[in-house]
Amino acid sequence: MIQGSTIRFSAQGPARPIAGGMSHEAPSQAVAPRFSGQGTAIGKFSLMAVLAAMLGFGAHQGVDRLNGKFGSMQDSFQKTARLTDEAADAINRLDLRHVVRDVASAGVMVKGRGGLGSGWWIKDAQGNLFVVTNHHVVDGNRLYQDDRVPHTYELRMHNGSDFQDAQTVMAEIIRLDDGKLAMSEAHDMALLAVSTPNFRLPDHIRPIELRDLEKEPLRVGETVIAVGAPHGLTDNVTAGVISHIGRHIEQFEPANLFIHTTAPINPGNSGGALYDAQGRLVGINTGTIYGVDGMGLSIHTQVIREMLKHWQVR
Repeated sequence: MIQGSTIRFSAQGPARPIAGGMSHEAPSQAVAPRFSGQGTAIGKFSLMAVLAAMLGFGAHQGVDRLNGKFGSMQDSFQKTARLTDEAADAINRLDLRHVVRDVASAGVMVKGRGGLGSGWWIKDAQGNLFVVTNHHVVDGNRLYQDDRVPHTYELRMHNGSDFQDAQTVMAEIIRLDDGKLAMSEAHDMALLAVSTPNFRLPDHIRPIELRDLEKEPLRVGETVIAVGAPHGLTDNVTAGVISHIGRHIEQFEPANLFIHTTAPINPGNSGGALYDAQGRLVGINTGTIYGVDGMGLSIHTQVIREMLKHWQVR
């Protein structure tokens, strides 16, 4: 579990409290890189070398052992750097153009009164269409602040090549049978449906397919693709690898799991889809950790399935 860290959410908008925050919060102090145990090891071996010199019991041997330890640490760092370079080379060798072409149209821009984020289309077994996004994208960001008006947002759809001059429709947060809205701060998810009359999804837009983790579990080192609209710049695609699966963040529901990836996630990416190399959804891009490079956080597919089932989307 990550404790005491500041989550930088990736929806673009005004400053917000951390529980439902958007991206323009006051920046936290950057955390200086620190290798675990390095200072302790150096202190111990330095002390041993000094004592050996003072007592005359093989100071040269102590220094030789210290040099050997430094050599071992250096070898370890070099090995890690080589593995990182190899992962980057593997991504560069992949041709992801067909994947990006197939999945780009499934994304939408979700715009409210104070900011924007991303989302994606999903279709249930009955053919009903929904848009999934982050809770912090829609919370307090509806177009109309009158409580008598539904929680309404503007969706900008892909036009087949990009988001320029694209079709715009209105959408509302789903209201469940018990009267509650289909949005969960604890899981940072929300479910919308188009409210524009006579809406029909254009033929070029393909709703997202969720990867079946029971048949094909996620694996560290897999290539992933993040799609969204950071800073309102549409058609943005970044790639990386899965670094950790099932990470817990203390600000959220204990059952909420995050995937840690090296794919860059920026303001406006929130709510957008994280895909595998076959174009199947594996997560929802949510944010990053302040002061840590290459640590994008996406909601785990397992959590997405559970929340959709809870909201009766099957």
